[in-house]
Amino acid sequence: MIFMFGKLFLRIFGLFLFVAVIFTLAIFIGNYVAESDTAKNLVQSYGYLGILVVAIIGGFNVLVPIPAAIFTPVFLASDLPITGIIITLAIGTTIADVLGYVIGRWGHHSSEIRTYPFFDKIEDIRVRYHPFIIPLIFLYASLAPYPNEVIVIPLAFLGMRLRVMILPLFLGNLIYNAILVLGISGITELLKF
Repeated sequence: MIFMFGKLFLRIFGLFLFVAVIFTLAIFIGNYVAESDTAKNLVQSYGYLGILVVAIIGGFNVLVPIPAAIFTPVFLASDLPITGIIITLAIGTTIADVLGYVIGRWGHHSSEIRTYPFFDKIEDIRVRYHPFIIPLIFLYASLAPYPNEVIVIPLAFLGMRLRVMILPLFLGNLIYNAILVLGISGITELLKF
């Protein structure tokens, strides 16, 4: 029994260490790029549209989930206001979530998996726990360091409506990006000393 908890602790610690190393490397790379005149000119010339494209790509990248907020030093180096950066990142991430939703709905309409008893059990869970799904979406989008498609695609596959999911997704993305952008900008300021 103790061995099982030790193994679980090592897995959680390993995951935490992995995320911390990726986060630290991304901050250093972001700082390096922020000092680049080419990167500054690129962000200044494309502005919020460039941030939006980066957010869509970063928000939909399920294989290597690197949030677009990691590039905060680059965005800040172009003298764009921090609130505009946060809102643009949240909009881009929400657009990526909508693309994930479309994939899930397409799978729902084209799949034969609905004939299996497993689908009936999942559908029963969705119906029974429906009031908890919206808070779950909000909490996952605002706090989980994983792509939102992990929950958006299955919920879309199960027939959850986009109009029900869009507001908790956007608000969760807004909080998540605000935490990241403000945290990264604070760490960047500390590293300048």
